[in-house]
Amino acid sequence: MAMNESEATRILRDMARVREETWGFFFYRTCYYNDDTRWGKFLARMKEFAESTLLKLRSYNKDGGGQILLNKLEWNIQSHPSFDGCSKEEIWRRHRELMRSLYGEYDATVIKHGHPIIVDKVSLDSVLEAPGPTEWRPVHTRESTAHVTVLDMQWFDLREAPEDDEYLPEDEVGWAKVLAVKVHPRLYSMLQSGLWSQVVYCVPTEISRLP
Repeated sequence: MAMNESEATRILRDMARVREETWGFFFYRTCYYNDDTRWGKFLARMKEFAESTLLKLRSYNKDGGGQILLNKLEWNIQSHPSFDGCSKEEIWRRHRELMRSLYGEYDATVIKHGHPIIVDKVSLDSVLEAPGPTEWRPVHTRESTAHVTVLDMQWFDLREAPEDDEYLPEDEVGWAKVLAVKVHPRLYSMLQSGLWSQVVYCVPTEISRLP
């Protein structure tokens, strides 16, 4: 990254290299199908976090890259009552099939394919109970429990064949709770750079706050 280049511009450059026109994650709604208003508030809050972060003049938008990246952000929302209460394993199976249906093939090395986000009742409530972007302070980055769950599709893929289990590390997990305010674009940037191991450095019950 050039000295005066923002992280947003670096993300854009890497997108251009692989000919990606848009970026973002697939979100799976696994809760509150009896309360669309609450889901709508959650989604609005996540969009507010993304906009607030990307338009910061001293960081992501110092060279205009943040605004461009915001314009290219795509929200792929998977919302259907059949997802209500789905396990991580079931989302893994359904997401893989969706990728094959949408793109003709499934490639877990591509961020949209390899790292869907699950929103369950606990994570949705945590985001709505947390301060919004205008009230967010550094102390919240350190202490807030507002999070979503990110899957590592490759972890599940490798464990699909039972005979391979004995060769795989037992202390690894295939998901991480990530601080909601860090999803766009910090999580994406780290995944783009192949840094998933740094996302899941903490135990599953804790929240990865990302550097």
